[in-house]
Amino acid sequence: MRDMPSPIKPRFAPYPDLEEFLEPFVARGLDSLENTVAVRGVNVPINLKSARNKFKQLLFQFEGKPELAVVHALLISASRKDSWPESAQAYFMDMWAKKPDCLLQQLDWKWRVSAMQTFSIFGDTKAQIKVASEMTLLFELIRAYETERLFTGYAPKQTFPLGRRSNAPLPLGLVPFNLLQGDMIENLELRLRRNAAQDRIILPLATIMLDAIFNEKSGVFHRLGEMREQMHNAILNTKR
Repeated sequence: MRDMPSPIKPRFAPYPDLEEFLEPFVARGLDSLENTVAVRGVNVPINLKSARNKFKQLLFQFEGKPELAVVHALLISASRKDSWPESAQAYFMDMWAKKPDCLLQQLDWKWRVSAMQTFSIFGDTKAQIKVASEMTLLFELIRAYETERLFTGYAPKQTFPLGRRSNAPLPLGLVPFNLLQGDMIENLELRLRRNAAQDRIILPLATIMLDAIFNEKSGVFHRLGEMREQMHNAILNTKR
């Protein structure tokens, strides 16, 4: 068993039947799981203290999708317990090494982010842990910022008016980002992609997440790009 590192160690008992429950899935192979459609049962289990019951619950969420996605979700759920068998960790890594396309196609953003968080704690390599930690932190910061931004009344795809910028200083003595000429965003993206390229297993997951972060039209980086373009156009108009 591999213990969850401090300081994010939860206090939940591990699934006592996890390794035994996983054995038939491991024996069938990943190809079989990819090609078998998940079918839910009749009732959602109430007691989720066993891997078997947790799997039955997940079937309701992943019905119609490959069983691979369900077992992957079970592995992530198990990783949040007090301890995670090394065999389960190896199984998780094997899925991402051999079936990244299927996982990325079937997992929604909740499970993609959860998978990245799992890499940040249990990564096999320093590169995996580094990349996953950076990505997890970035997603959490964006989530916090975008949540606060909703209280301004602006929709995610709306940019702020250029003429309403406050002259107040940034907290912690930070220097404001030069919206017109600054290359901070480009350098951030380049650094993250370069780090992700160092590990072939985490690269597919990191790539699709980075593409979304920097290209999503309702995201902060796309909005900043639109505001930069508006500033350039405003300067050009004043020179005419």
